[in-house]
Parts: sequence; C-alpha cells; structure tokens
Amino acid sequence: MKTYLSSQENCEIVEYSTKSTYISMINDSDHLPYMYCTLPEEYDVFTNLEPSLFTSRETQQHEMISNCLFYMRQFLQRLYSSRGIICVLPKLTVLCDRGGTITFNWAHSNFRAFMSFDDEASGYDSYCGIVFQEDVDSVSTRTRKIYSTNYISVINELLDLVICNS
Repeated sequence: MKTYLSSQENCEIVEYSTKSTYISMINDSDHLPYMYCTLPEEYDVFTNLEPSLFTSRETQQHEMISNCLFYMRQFLQRLYSSRGIICVLPKLTVLCDRGGTITFNWAHSNFRAFMSFDDEASGYDSYCGIVFQEDVDSVSTRTRKIYSTNYISVINELLDLVICNS
C-alpha cells in the first residue's frame, strides 16, 4: 500500500491513504481534487476524532459513519476552496454508549448539532439534528433520519445550518 502519490503516471490505486492530518479515499476519481489538501484550523473539525472512523467499513454502521465523515471533509474542502475562511467551526467530539450507538456532537455557544449512528441491534438507524437558540426565550430543533441514499443532502443541510450559526 502506498501512502502517497509521486505522480499520476505511476500511482498505485489503493482504497485509503492515511496522513498525519487527513485521510483520503484515492480509488474514486471524484475525490482526487481533495486528496492532498489539508483543512485550515478554522474548518478542521476532525482533529479530535480517531482516524479509523474515516476508513472502517466492518459493519453498516461504520460504513455510514465513514461515508458521512468523508463527505463532510469534501464539503469543507470545497467551501474553503471557493470562499476561504468565513467562520470558525467547533470541533466534533465522539461518544459511544453501551448499546453501541456512536454519536458525533458539535457544541457551540448558540447551537448543538449531532449525528447518531445505531448499531445492528438497533436496526442501523442513523439521525442527525441541530438544536439552536434563536433568542433568549426560543429554542428550535431540526432532525432528519440518515439513509445511504440521502446522507449527502442531510449533511449539506446540517453543515449549512452549522456554518450559518457559527
């Protein structure tokens, strides 16, 4: 397994490449522009996460997590490439409960966003949501169920809300 590409002509096609600050899938041509771009500190929400979360495909739960995290990284890369730094995003934290549910949390001064991925025993249900305070007396919530067919649109919506409220 090669951990870097020296040139396009002699590149080996491998499933994943792990770097000290990022992980990229290099067997999909859609990901090539994002392979070797690191995120700026303001957008690198992944620094508190274990790198294996990006690559594990052992179960449906882990595959969904990997897909969602990788797409989030792509979204943030595109945002940075097109608009530069427009806000400072909070770091993601991860929790795993006794039932096997893995939850990613974003805590900010005026919102809390989450993505929750259940394991096989719970039917592989996945949800994401955001709770934000609109003013002193009002709190709003939005939640959506995540499927393998809609995770891109769900993450787009979640990241739009996070960026607008950061």
